[in-house]
Amino acid sequence: MIVSPIKTQGKKTKIVPMIVKKMPELKETLYIEPFLGSGEVLFSINPQFALVCDNNIHIINFYQALQNRTITPESVRAFLEINGAKLQERGRSFYYEMRKEFNKNHNPLYFLFLNRSCFNGVMRFNNKGEFNVPFCNKENRFAKALITKIVNQVELIQNIILLHENKWKFVCCDWTQIEKYNDFECKKLLYYFDPAFSILYY
Repeated sequence: MIVSPIKTQGKKTKIVPMIVKKMPELKETLYIEPFLGSGEVLFSINPQFALVCDNNIHIINFYQALQNRTITPESVRAFLEINGAKLQERGRSFYYEMRKEFNKNHNPLYFLFLNRSCFNGVMRFNNKGEFNVPFCNKENRFAKALITKIVNQVELIQNIILLHENKWKFVCCDWTQIEKYNDFECKKLLYYFDPAFSILYY
């Protein structure tokens, strides 16, 4: 079972094996997932061709950064070690500095940092599109073991994504618009709809 470094509400970690078991063979089939979320269903199914979207641009930016190698396991480790040490030293004030900076630069590494150090892994934005989740009040959030765990998750998922090269496409859009981005030549399509847990194959 593949676990994403990104925490989202409603993750399917516990039921992914059941979902994978119900999937038909996907050879020469385009897998379409309009509600990507953490992506654990996608990564566990590991289809040959995939078109996936989410209306949260920061999730899509993160996976696109893994796909184009602007984020690597090494850069994740360095970022979390440096800023995790600052968080331990300065506590909540540093978290809010990082949150303010992320709302300016939208950097995927900042997104990962906030996602793993905010309250309960909640992903919430105000009406200006700014991340506004409070601190989890754990200054030692990025202990060495957790950083290694996150880096290993990043490495595994990046390897899966890179294995497929341009056969996987991550887009940010409303789910009703996803078909506009289908320029694949696959004649067979499979839609996985979450949270409705429906599979449509034709």
